[in-house]
Amino acid sequence: MSAITGHEDYLSYTVTYNGTAYTQTTDGIQNVSLAPNAQHPVKVRVEYLDADQEDLPANDVTVTVTGNLDYSSED
Repeated sequence: MSAITGHEDYLSYTVTYNGTAYTQTTDGIQNVSLAPNAQHPVKVRVEYLDADQEDLPANDVTVTVTGNLDYSSED
């Protein structure tokens, strides 16, 4: 689950789905069932890390956070 490629030295993220937090070291969200018409919020939190000056970019950068939510239907 790496959505902040190239900025790991000074940014981290957490994705919380259905009350469970997932981070850069999580392989993925698995074995979660979603009933028909049910809703589970997805919260994304991006945080600045306490980084050394040499780890920070010299100029302003745009950071894009992307993610995929893939679902399959169970009958």
